[in-house]
Amino acid sequence: MASTTWVHAIWAIVSVVAVAHHAHGQACSASDFEEKMDYHNGQGMGSAPATDAMDCCTQCANATWQAKGCLFWTFSGNACWFKTSKSGERANQDATSGAVNPAPPPSPPPPPAPPQPPGPPPPPPGPPSQPKAHSTTARPMSTGTVMLLVVVLGLFLPYAIIGVTVQRRRGQSGADLIPHRDVWVNLGRLIGTGCSFSAGKVREKIGRRGASYEAL
Repeated sequence: MASTTWVHAIWAIVSVVAVAHHAHGQACSASDFEEKMDYHNGQGMGSAPATDAMDCCTQCANATWQAKGCLFWTFSGNACWFKTSKSGERANQDATSGAVNPAPPPSPPPPPAPPQPPGPPPPPPGPPSQPKAHSTTARPMSTGTVMLLVVVLGLFLPYAIIGVTVQRRRGQSGADLIPHRDVWVNLGRLIGTGCSFSAGKVREKIGRRGASYEAL
């Protein structure tokens, strides 16, 4: 699989970097030191205080002096002299010299376990549920509604428009624009009188019925 190939490629790169890093690292071995020997080739790269020959070799092998190119050293009189070569060798009872040796590269780390193949994909979601459609069927109008619309729109409305137009041509204004105003006013009074008359008759009949019950 492609993912497994990428994992092994990354592991190989990490291994190469690790080996290269340790190959460039330096190690000091006391058995390689040359006692009573001075690499006398001038001041070299400079010096630093040191406690013994091993300390001097360790300083030459650290990152700071390695970056400057330190390959050889001479320890003498509690001072470490850093050098790029061992030329000028001469005997010196108070000196110890040596070189920094590359440490053997460590074994690369084991490759990581290949990733497990992915499981089966989840089932696709089902179709979304459709909302229930509300009934939008209009109810038919009743007979009474139809008759009322016919009266208002077919009779009263044209009557009012034509009547107001005629009254305006006659110079009328305000309430006098209402066609047959006196008729409508008297009609309202007659309706009120009829309602009062009917209510009185009903009250009279109810009173008589109550009196006959009391007589029994």
